Amino acid sequence: MNIAGINPITTQQSRALGKGLIFLAFITPVFLLNKLRKHLHFVLALPVAVLSLGLSIFLFWIGFTMATTVWDRPDDYPPKDSNSQ
Repeated sequence: MNIAGINPITTQQSRALGKGLIFLAFITPVFLLNKLRKHLHFVLALPVAVLSLGLSIFLFWIGFTMATTVWDRPDDYPPKDSNSQ
């Protein structure tokens, strides 16, 4: 189903995007920890580090789901009805 010219995402694109999100989820805390090591403002750094870690876990979960989901299961799709428009 193509609604208003929007192309659906393919399985390969979804897996590539999921792998990219997993990579981003791992690299973001590394950059943050490097900044924390250089600038020791722990009053601000600890809440930001906790939020960054939570965001990274969330990104990893989304990326893992996108990278490992099986899309080609015919029982997930409704039966094709020849009478519908």
